[in-house]
Amino acid sequence: MVDKLKLFPVINHGSCMIQPVNARDLGKAYYQVLTIPADKAGTLYNLSG
Repeated sequence: MVDKLKLFPVINHGSCMIQPVNARDLGKAYYQVLTIPADKAGTLYNLSG
């Protein structure tokens, strides 16, 4: 969004603790989680911004 619109949303006057996440990076992370060995099953990953 920032690349195309040259805008960056500021939520709640900038007091929120979030960071934008690149969709491609998030997709790569999901793929890596889905292809990990079975012994890692049940592990939690925080993939939000």
